[in-house]
Amino acid sequence: MALTEVERFARFAKLAGLNLEPFQLEVMEAVLGPHREVTISQPRGEGKTTLLGCYGLYELARHPEATIICAAAARDQAQHLFRAAERFAKHLEDLRGQLTFTLREIRTAAGGRLVVVSADAEKQMGWDPRLVIVDELGSHRDDRLYVSLRSALIKDPAARMRIVSTMGGHEDAPMPTMRRRVLEEGAAVREGAVLRAETQDSLWLEWSVPEDGDIDDIGGIVKDANPRQAITVEALAEHRRVLREVSYRRLHCNQHVASEAVFVTADAWDRCAGTPEIADGDRVVVGVDASVAHDTTAVVVVRKDDDDILHALWRVWIPSERREVPLADVEQHVRELAERYTVAAVVYDRAYFSQAAQGLDDEGIPIKEWRYNRNAEACRALHEAIVHERLRHGGADVPRRHALAAETKSREWGEVLSKSASREPIDCLMALAYAVYEASSMVPPQRSRYSDGGELVVA
Repeated sequence: MALTEVERFARFAKLAGLNLEPFQLEVMEAVLGPHREVTISQPRGEGKTTLLGCYGLYELARHPEATIICAAAARDQAQHLFRAAERFAKHLEDLRGQLTFTLREIRTAAGGRLVVVSADAEKQMGWDPRLVIVDELGSHRDDRLYVSLRSALIKDPAARMRIVSTMGGHEDAPMPTMRRRVLEEGAAVREGAVLRAETQDSLWLEWSVPEDGDIDDIGGIVKDANPRQAITVEALAEHRRVLREVSYRRLHCNQHVASEAVFVTADAWDRCAGTPEIADGDRVVVGVDASVAHDTTAVVVVRKDDDDILHALWRVWIPSERREVPLADVEQHVRELAERYTVAAVVYDRAYFSQAAQGLDDEGIPIKEWRYNRNAEACRALHEAIVHERLRHGGADVPRRHALAAETKSREWGEVLSKSASREPIDCLMALAYAVYEASSMVPPQRSRYSDGGELVVA
């Protein structure tokens, strides 16, 4: 009996070192089907990128003259899929010798290639692809890259687009918009955690907890939405405890939720209002979020003790109508902190503080410029410290107001801290996030005590 297309792919994947689980066979039945556009929407950690990397290589092996594009909101994300394809190719000895590998391409002798492209939509108008694979469309801010590459399919009736992503984005972002369109235009059928909808041109296949489903039914509908064997009930339960509900719903229930949400509740913040303990000579990280006229300027000292508790003390400058924040005073304060403590790093946002940072660096104070693409990791690290009550911030009023004014927004690299619609300052929280992220990687020093308190300065 002749093999089906899915069976042929499963054999290829096994030779490449990838053994497919039952749900992945269902995914590949859709991916290998006749629809011009197929979207696979699953929670985080289901192996979507790896599976489609193997599929991209499979298509290149079948059609060595073809151009296959790997695209994502950021080139680094697209590289994950490309590296998976490269790894599988090098595992297949018969195929490996027929390919040439470069930094962003796998080339065949017949002129075909599997290539990573940048997220710059305007630069992606000239392609003539046989296959376009878009990874994590839920992280795209708009549909420009999707439109550029989708429109390229018009050149070849056999060309296909395959999208894999966890749900994400604001109401008008590509994933929610596409989902609404398919559900409105097509025939949709849900069986438990699996939703299937198709139109004449598109197929949508989704694993998710239904909107009216119980997100605390970890061993039931939530696990059904996360069918990969490596994703255990215990791991899902842990993330339910640790993550904010909006993050848990989006990442592990694969539900569309608002891209903005409160960062931390008042109760969670107040449970961390214990007295911070930082003594002269302690090893600390200093976080700086500076401004001049419109926002506050915050400098925070953070110490991680040998019980993994993070102790935080702030100094805050507030501009007035008549006087801007004197950045020379902020610079001098950081200098005094370096004299008082053992400063492992002064982590700063380059806006407004670059010149001061250069001067401090020239004096031998360890300076580290904060990179915006780390904000999602810092947001996550700070939130985990708060919900696990590993933060001691003293309960001062200004840092509290800043913490409760913060929201999160979805970006291509994850969820980041942002001001709420009220535009209240959040500088204390930003400085804390920088310092907590840096301090979390430090080896815990000896326990010490500190009896002083934080200080508020009005410019």
